[in-house]
Amino acid sequence: MISFETIERIKSKVNIVDVISHYIDVQKKGANYVALCPFHNDSNPSMMISTSKQIFKCFVCGTAGDCFGFVRQYEKISFSAAVKKVCEICHIDEPEVQQYHEVTRIRENEEELKALEKLSNFYEYMLVTPGGKEAMQYLKSRGLNEDIIKRFGIGYAPEDSTKSIDYLRKKENFSVETLEKAGIISSSSSSFSDKYRDRIMFPLSNISGDIVGFSGRRYRKGDTQAKYMNSSESVVFKKSELLYNFNNAKDAIRKSNFVYVVEGFMDAIALYRAGISAVVGLMGTAFTKKHVELFAKMKVEVRLCLDSDEPGQMATEKCLSALSGRDIDVKVVKPLAEGKDPDEYLKDKGPEALRVALNQLESPLMHSANYGLNHQMLVTYKDKEAFLRQNRFYFFQLGKLGRDDIVTKLGKILDLTPESIKEAFESYSQKRYIQTVSNESVSSMTPAELNKREINNELFLFIRKYIDKAFLKKEFESIIRNEGQMLARIILSRNSVKIIQSLHDSFVVDSYGQMLDLLTEVYHDLRNSVEYIREEDFPKLENLAEIYYSQEFEAIRDFDASDKKALLDIENKKKITDGIIMRLQHCRYPSREFNEDDFKLLIQRHLRYKKKYVMRNPSNSPEQNSRILAQLNTIKNQH
Repeated sequence: MISFETIERIKSKVNIVDVISHYIDVQKKGANYVALCPFHNDSNPSMMISTSKQIFKCFVCGTAGDCFGFVRQYEKISFSAAVKKVCEICHIDEPEVQQYHEVTRIRENEEELKALEKLSNFYEYMLVTPGGKEAMQYLKSRGLNEDIIKRFGIGYAPEDSTKSIDYLRKKENFSVETLEKAGIISSSSSSFSDKYRDRIMFPLSNISGDIVGFSGRRYRKGDTQAKYMNSSESVVFKKSELLYNFNNAKDAIRKSNFVYVVEGFMDAIALYRAGISAVVGLMGTAFTKKHVELFAKMKVEVRLCLDSDEPGQMATEKCLSALSGRDIDVKVVKPLAEGKDPDEYLKDKGPEALRVALNQLESPLMHSANYGLNHQMLVTYKDKEAFLRQNRFYFFQLGKLGRDDIVTKLGKILDLTPESIKEAFESYSQKRYIQTVSNESVSSMTPAELNKREINNELFLFIRKYIDKAFLKKEFESIIRNEGQMLARIILSRNSVKIIQSLHDSFVVDSYGQMLDLLTEVYHDLRNSVEYIREEDFPKLENLAEIYYSQEFEAIRDFDASDKKALLDIENKKKITDGIIMRLQHCRYPSREFNEDDFKLLIQRHLRYKKKYVMRNPSNSPEQNSRILAQLNTIKNQH
């Protein structure tokens, strides 16, 4: 341990503001500073930093401490490691700290992580053996020298796919169970062998720097197998949460206050070779919720530099959609000449030319406008209005001069006057998507409900409390089940909303009808190239619900703040909505496809159910019954 005297001496030399601002954005407020708390989903600055006391405290989640405590919790490291990190940030030279070496930290899934680390070492060793000679020659032909290869931990999986497993089992004594849990071998395999064979291996690390998986690249001419092969999902490998090279780049990202986002490994390495360390790779996925939250927390500018070909530019549009409405500055690197990717550009033009090209940045608005123009997506006034609405948040990020400049440029592309474009933008809601409380903490959904295939929520378990006549119970159950099935399909296709509107149908259950409106709103905000609600779009859905119910609360409070029954009613409706969103996320799995004929049959059935219900219950409209049914009080009483 580092001595108490040394710790106190370091603390006397440190300004806590310098330490915290190394990680997140801070703002001066009076004699102190404030910031968005990184330890919970904070939408308004709730963390106070006292310069006189040299402490921080969040007045929402309660997290507090000194400079060492902040680093320890932010980095998830030991206290002594946090002291060492503070010295690095503040350039304090303390011999005792320099001599300190971290004791092996306790990690979840420790054995699995150790196995993956040993496997990475094995691959690195195999690359420099005679068996890896051709793979090494290939890497050098791509411009990677030994220092670059070592920095990125690149290795080689030998042609004999049993070698690595034998090494891990016999030399390192890892159990079969550990190798299965780590995703190194498959439990369904009849033999113990590595799925990677004769491939160049890129280790994949999590934010903490632990190796959690691999991506193997083919390198021989004429090889017809997939270009890249990734580790399977495991207890440690979650592809949607990873960004290639983030652990190496995070300090450079904080110092630069920006991050270049490229498509994959070779492009990330190309930027590093050109002298740009603040770069991460998407590994073949678009931005996920985890990625967006990470960069929102870091408060850095995201610079998209995906491939210049058609798939790359379409991927850029999807990334822009995922980042839209979040408090993140975004720029797009203008497509590189001749449709090249950064690795090709570096090879043909050299590092200086690549650096110049990477600084050719444009607004997301201009990139999307040019993309839409080139793809005949901005032909009608309806197309243009949809484009402006979907891109409004990028307009609101600009200052006055930037807005004036952008509407002039957009006017030429859209063949509209700058005044009409500005007027359209200003007519849209400027509310940003805000961070919300996790659905699980406010939902009344039970584990048993979550296992159901469709989204019918707990409402339908309690209708007997409201409807006396048996035949009405049955009809209303049919309506609820049918509307749940429709919602589960609406997230699969943008076209579903158009079909509902064309057939003049509407939902009976209030909470389902509200969800239909919210989904319609999300589809309006998504670019035309996005045909379904993706994983990264659910935060938009959650935040639109948050905004809607916040406005409902405000309206009641403005009218009669003492009306507790009305306030409780809105609170309960929001809980139902949160529960439905959670169920919709459960329904959004990759194998599902939208069937238009099946959906139209559901609507026809829905119209029949509604007609039958109204005919058999003329004294009560479906809307009246649904409003009674939509109260969550009964659900709360049941639990």
